[in-house]
Amino acid sequence: PAYTPTPPDPPTLDLSECAIATHLIVCGDRRGSLHVYNVPTSDDGTKTLEPVSSLYGLHGANGVTSVVYAGGDIYSTGRDGHCRRLALEAGGHITEVSMFKPVKGVEWIERLILAPDGDMLFLVFHSTDLVLHSVNQNRALLKLSCGGGHRSFTFSSDTELLTDKTVRVGYIKGGMVHLREMNLSEVLSNPMLQQPFVGKEAISMEVIDTTADGSVLIAVGSEECTICILRVEIPSGESSMSIRCIQTLQGHLSSVRALASTPSGLHPDHKLLFSGGARASVKAWLLSVKDHHNASPLLLSDMFLHEPQTHHHTRGRWRRKNVAFKADPECRVMSLTTFPLPALYGPSGHQNLLTGKHYLAVGCSDGIIRQYVYCEKDCDFTALSCLSFHNRCVLKVGHIIHRDPAWCSSSQTAASNDTSDAVALLFSTATDGKLVFWSLNQSLDVWLRSTLKKLSAEEVMGSNWEEDSRTASSLDDEQCCAEPKVVLVVKVHQSGVNDVAVMPVAGAADVSCYRIATVGDDNCLNVLECSVSPPGGGWSSIDLLPSVVVTFQYSEPNAHSSSITGVQFLSPTAVLTTSIDQRLNVWEITNGSLVFVWGMVHDIADTAALKVFQTTCIQWYGNCHISVHWATCFSLFILFEH
Repeated sequence: PAYTPTPPDPPTLDLSECAIATHLIVCGDRRGSLHVYNVPTSDDGTKTLEPVSSLYGLHGANGVTSVVYAGGDIYSTGRDGHCRRLALEAGGHITEVSMFKPVKGVEWIERLILAPDGDMLFLVFHSTDLVLHSVNQNRALLKLSCGGGHRSFTFSSDTELLTDKTVRVGYIKGGMVHLREMNLSEVLSNPMLQQPFVGKEAISMEVIDTTADGSVLIAVGSEECTICILRVEIPSGESSMSIRCIQTLQGHLSSVRALASTPSGLHPDHKLLFSGGARASVKAWLLSVKDHHNASPLLLSDMFLHEPQTHHHTRGRWRRKNVAFKADPECRVMSLTTFPLPALYGPSGHQNLLTGKHYLAVGCSDGIIRQYVYCEKDCDFTALSCLSFHNRCVLKVGHIIHRDPAWCSSSQTAASNDTSDAVALLFSTATDGKLVFWSLNQSLDVWLRSTLKKLSAEEVMGSNWEEDSRTASSLDDEQCCAEPKVVLVVKVHQSGVNDVAVMPVAGAADVSCYRIATVGDDNCLNVLECSVSPPGGGWSSIDLLPSVVVTFQYSEPNAHSSSITGVQFLSPTAVLTTSIDQRLNVWEITNGSLVFVWGMVHDIADTAALKVFQTTCIQWYGNCHISVHWATCFSLFILFEH
């Protein structure tokens, strides 16, 4: 049967594009809106379809140019220069999943073509040119001067383009009909210089996922308010590698200065990516790591530190004690660290409650470290407390979670199920040159007990607690005062501490050792050897703090000739450093000192960050791969295993 889909308002508005899904039709109109129509499974005499779901003004006032249905998702383009991915839910409802601008400086996207290899081809009009742009190759495959998008034109079908690599274009120009035919095989085979993945400075980086076949997902934050998801492929046995931008995450109001990732507790083969930057903004993204060709990003939630959170407590005393959560709107997020809460509590009886919840620490430029618990199910941030020890700009935050079987087994028998059975430490650095360690066990245990008290008996297995107003009030007061305690303060540098790296080393059964490397603006490299042990009374008394003691310190005061911006461990005895002096050095810890063993000069003028990841698929290269990113560029340095 024939049906006539009609837009809801106004009735005379024309539909421009459509895509057909299972018993559904998705149409776009000339006012930038998308409408979903449900097609009856049987002929009931209905000839006019009314939309079951609509998204108004999605692509602005200039209209939708193409709608594509693929892989269970809807892709739409318009004359606003954006491509949007939408999830098609039950009942025909659509929700926006992600949005990105495939071609910079282009506002008119005419068509989207999805290639079998995962590439996205966009047919766009740029000034007076018709351009076929490849997202994976980040270049124009075809460029014709046809007079602009107002001309009447025709383009070859998607099948003809993808199978034969043949392009046929017809357009009217100067009162004449022009026909062009060309083959893209030669263009695709020609190498070209790779354009930068970000238009401005790249200032943050996070390794999201690695695979055994040499594929790595890396997130890069930049000054142009975007996050670029890169796929690095290092084929086994070959000396070449490829770097491709598979997604661009947008939505930040200013530069993205901090990134942190953690495995998702509710979605298998997914990672949570937290991003923070200027304008006191923090966002949570969900990325798929099952297929490195398409990360399928989804923005879960966002938060502004200067706005009161809806899930914060509203009692008067809570507000007075947590005024620091309302930050200056110009406050910058400098560093993030996160971990899933089940990693701290182990196989306790509250796995259903803890699954999908993550601890998040936010280091800010106003000298305050703000703590949150992020819930994947509710997509919200719950504020815990504020730490204001440094009173200066916080440059780096990180965490250490240690669980030693020798005392974890005994602690579980002595402690209750709502008490952590591992040492959780938060460390922070600032422009004052100090390295500070905080104990997180007490504050998180109080949060867990408070949460358990507020849940019903059905939500907590075997829980028979009753909640009344007096209990809730006492819990609010207790949670307000449950701030992490400082367990160690070390003056490691004369000025700002730019980067920190942690490496566990073998220790005794009751004491565990960690080596912590720090670098700063004073050109100095410090390596601290710290021992971490549980409280003397065990975990049955949460008032006791774990013991963190510096047992040895290695120092190299002139490791570089200028500010050191990155440090990473290659092994418990090998340290890698990089600086704005354009050197990459490897140091060995031997005989109580740091010994220079290898170095190289690179062409990176202003190194911003350093990350290390390992893969065992490449025998020719060895197994240590060092990635460095800097202003407007990205590169990989390979360090031989020996």
